[in-house]
Amino acid sequence: MRNPLAALFSHADKQSMRISGDNPGQIRARSFQVNAQASIVVAAVGIAICAFQFYLGSIVVGSLFLSLAIWFGVIGFASTLLPIESRVHLQVLGLCLVGVACALLDPSSTIAGVAIVILAAISAHFFGRRSALFGAGLFGSLSLGIQFLVYSSAIEIDLGLNGYVNSALATIAFVMGFALFAVTLVESKRAFAESDQAQARAFRNLVESVRDAVARYNADGKLIYLSHTSENLFGCKRYELSGTGLMERVHVLDRPKYLKTIADVSHKGVSKSIDVRIRCERPDRSEFVWVEVAFSAVHDRQNDEGRAEVIAIMRNISSRKEQEVDLEAAKKLAESASEAKSRFLATIGHELRTPLNAVVGFSDMMISNIGGELSPDHLEYAQLIRQSGTHLLDTVSMLLDMSKLEAGKFEISTELFAPQDLVEPCFAIVKNAADAKNVQLVADVAKNLPMLRADERACRQVLINLLSNAVKFSPENSKVELQIRMSGTTISMRVKDYGVGISQEDIARLGEPFFQAQNGLNRQYEGTGLGLSIVRGLTELHDGEVAIKSKLGEGAQFAINLPIDGPTSPEQAAVLENLSDRRFVEEERKQQKLHTKTG
Repeated sequence: MRNPLAALFSHADKQSMRISGDNPGQIRARSFQVNAQASIVVAAVGIAICAFQFYLGSIVVGSLFLSLAIWFGVIGFASTLLPIESRVHLQVLGLCLVGVACALLDPSSTIAGVAIVILAAISAHFFGRRSALFGAGLFGSLSLGIQFLVYSSAIEIDLGLNGYVNSALATIAFVMGFALFAVTLVESKRAFAESDQAQARAFRNLVESVRDAVARYNADGKLIYLSHTSENLFGCKRYELSGTGLMERVHVLDRPKYLKTIADVSHKGVSKSIDVRIRCERPDRSEFVWVEVAFSAVHDRQNDEGRAEVIAIMRNISSRKEQEVDLEAAKKLAESASEAKSRFLATIGHELRTPLNAVVGFSDMMISNIGGELSPDHLEYAQLIRQSGTHLLDTVSMLLDMSKLEAGKFEISTELFAPQDLVEPCFAIVKNAADAKNVQLVADVAKNLPMLRADERACRQVLINLLSNAVKFSPENSKVELQIRMSGTTISMRVKDYGVGISQEDIARLGEPFFQAQNGLNRQYEGTGLGLSIVRGLTELHDGEVAIKSKLGEGAQFAINLPIDGPTSPEQAAVLENLSDRRFVEEERKQQKLHTKTG
């Protein structure tokens, strides 16, 4: 994307062209309009000399000046009907003819004819393109060849005049050609000067309409322009910021960064933005404000060393900095609260697990009649105690796992194992809940699956949570399917049920801690909403992903995709990031080389 500062200056150039009507092509057209007028004047002078020579009886000299007058008259009257390149060819050829005329009038003035040919070449280089330079070389060679033949007496023409008159007429012819060249060149120089002034005016008009302060530095890093809007930004008059005034207001700790950025942008031609502190004058106090300075190089304005001018746009961002400070403080406060919550959950979890284990253990002993045979009512009470204790113990375990995941302290230990070995132990754990609802557990495992590098215990926990949810939300006499497939470089494990399903609004929030699709006080299904959060957290630790497909009343499908080679280690991630950075740097260099060649 093009830098906005460079676009700003480019827009200023276009604005100046629109205001002044000047661009290189139009400047050449204006120059040749003056050239046409000068050609008519030269033609008039040639006709006057021609008439005078005919009056004196010098037919050859009169014919020579008549030919020059006719040629420059054609240039003057017909050039407006021709394209610029044709005008350049006509002018170059006319000047070469003047050179030949100088040699014919006075062979000793051949040096003047050579000078006219050189002026013709300069004119072609200044106004024309490659075709004009080729034409100038051709016409100049012919003119110089004829002049050499005249000078060496290979061509002799008797003009019937004495030497002084011949020299005078050769001088007049030279002055005619030189005047034509000089008038056109002076007009072109004036037109280019007006164009530069118009560009400067347009640039000033443009930057003064910008609310931000705009500064301009030359290739040596000297401040050469500062917009009036800087007075509002810095609270002082603009002349107080000229010279070193602006730099003296930059905070002493930020000055090296400010100067270095100007030098880098000027030398390398890249755009940079920095935040610095600059002293601002207020009616009641003087204070440092944060200012964002965006630097951009002006590539078409460079010195001989390749350093470009630099445009800087300055904007007061003190309010944004205050918001960043407040945001950082709020972030630290939230992190502190999250850490306190994690410590609280961990502490409560550890404190609850010991008595809950005792409750579950002693209720098992009572159910097993170790302390004596229980009556049917007491046996039912003991089973309810065990069921409630087990539910609380599972909830505490999930809370501990969730707090570890949020704190980033849940560690996985990867090893190679067969994915199909997960099916039997996971089905065994959820079998009792499935049998209670007469839900059939179906396994569909592909053959010849590769070994998976992952934490087997974490994978079992993921599948157990998904299967438990599938059984819980399935109607009686239905089925729950577990599919394990290879998909590209991942192992895909899908758990599908035919239960109540999930709405599209709730799918986006599944995985949030304590969120349940049916979360009201009259909900039909028990649970804490932590199971899917743990599933998502454990999957992300393996660099995997969770995909959910569901519709209300049509069941749900949860897919866990785990990379076969396991999660990327920090060392591998660093190597890949380094390779990626190097690739982007090389691509950037190629683009810069291509830009340099095409530019």
